[in-house]
Amino acid sequence: MGILGMKELEEWSRIEEGTMKSLHYLLIESCPKLKMLPDGFQHLAAIQHLCFGGMSEEFMKRVRGGGDDHLKEVVDFIVPLERLHGYHLSQG
Repeated sequence: MGILGMKELEEWSRIEEGTMKSLHYLLIESCPKLKMLPDGFQHLAAIQHLCFGGMSEEFMKRVRGGGDDHLKEVVDFIVPLERLHGYHLSQG
């Protein structure tokens, strides 16, 4: 799943338990106003890969553990999109 180019997105609503049970891969790209992941992100129990690109420094600091959004218990693999060397969601 990808959340791409939502340049005005500032907040992502809460994720309820039992939602998106089959989500394994999430790409969040070019959402520079998004400050943090939503409450309930831990309910995405199946997620294994989380990739980011074009995000604010504040967002990335939170994701890396400098803020409230600690993901180590939820996600096995977090990578800045730039490290994927041109890989795009459409290339699958």
